[in-house]
Amino acid sequence: MSYLLGFICVLALGVIGCSETVGTGGLGGEGGSGGSGGAGGGKERAQLTIYLVDWDPTAPGAGIVGPLPGVKVCEFNTTNCEVTDDTGFAFLQMPTEQEVMVTVEKDGYGSLLGSEVVSADGSAFTSFAPKTDVRLGEQYERVMSPYPMAEGTGAIALTINGLVEVNEPGATFELIGNGGKAYYRDANKDWSLDLTATSTDGVGGFVEVTPGEYQIRVGGTAENCVVWRGWLSDLPNTVRVPVREGLTSVLRMNCD
Repeated sequence: MSYLLGFICVLALGVIGCSETVGTGGLGGEGGSGGSGGAGGGKERAQLTIYLVDWDPTAPGAGIVGPLPGVKVCEFNTTNCEVTDDTGFAFLQMPTEQEVMVTVEKDGYGSLLGSEVVSADGSAFTSFAPKTDVRLGEQYERVMSPYPMAEGTGAIALTINGLVEVNEPGATFELIGNGGKAYYRDANKDWSLDLTATSTDGVGGFVEVTPGEYQIRVGGTAENCVVWRGWLSDLPNTVRVPVREGLTSVLRMNCD
């Protein structure tokens, strides 16, 4: 038990990052996670460990208030799914050494899309902190965008560093290939259209994004960035991200 508590503490402080992960209302919302295309048999597979936490903007520090059970996690567009247990963990067998996507769905919370690469030895780990529909409705209203999302759109949320206390403000996010609508989260964890770069909260994103694959270039005060969640890009300080209808693609980069 002490190991588990220590493990969760490490996750809460240094791994999750607590980006403002937005999505559709309810389980899947508009667009959901796509059809059921099987589990992709015939490919080498290994375990992806997935950890879900509940998040409260009024809680101190990173805002994590405990594990989140009962969350359905799936390999995108397949029936390869599991549900998180009472400790917030689920384990999926996923194709290895290739870019894959994972959907995260729970009633009353926004639906998310993670982009991962699972190593052949099964050492991959990822975590999510979905936000409630009530919270998301308030934030979408702040940026004058509909929630649930407008038909034919998705969203992106990006966290820099992941520790609220140590983030240097002034990082900028440029979505290459699509305008969308950019926002940054202020020091009170509320979305803002007035900010032109990150606050000490280190979070921003894009709404009303057409589905496809994009790249986000990080600039301003953020340098020497390393992708922690997302797909690698050939460009420096840049992350590749898939966007699907009705889902929020969640990313994290660790930067100097």
